[in-house]
Amino acid sequence: MALVDAIGRLADDANHHPDVDLRNEGVTIRLKSYDIDALSERDVTLARQISVAARGLNLPAGPTAVQTVQVTIDALVGAGVMPFWRAVLGYQAMGDEELFDPRGRGPSFWFQQMDAPRP
Repeated sequence: MALVDAIGRLADDANHHPDVDLRNEGVTIRLKSYDIDALSERDVTLARQISVAARGLNLPAGPTAVQTVQVTIDALVGAGVMPFWRAVLGYQAMGDEELFDPRGRGPSFWFQQMDAPRP
């Protein structure tokens, strides 16, 4: 909890708030600048500050757990199947080819146009 408190203070000072997932096995922090839909220099700065705070609390980082996940679905008619996946996942559309989790927990889904069925 001390780390989550420290993250909250750092985020308030930076006016840049990460997603923090607190679980029994650890804390996962997701940094993303939603205004540009990408990582930014302010994400890197805040990540460094969070790392310093974690070290100060003798909490080990898990850099091997750093990840980005995107699911790609081949579809002959992406526009035809996207509404189904949007409803099933509870996601929101980003353009004509991508869905994202508005809660920031799940991977994004991208629909790749196929020219012909694959075996």
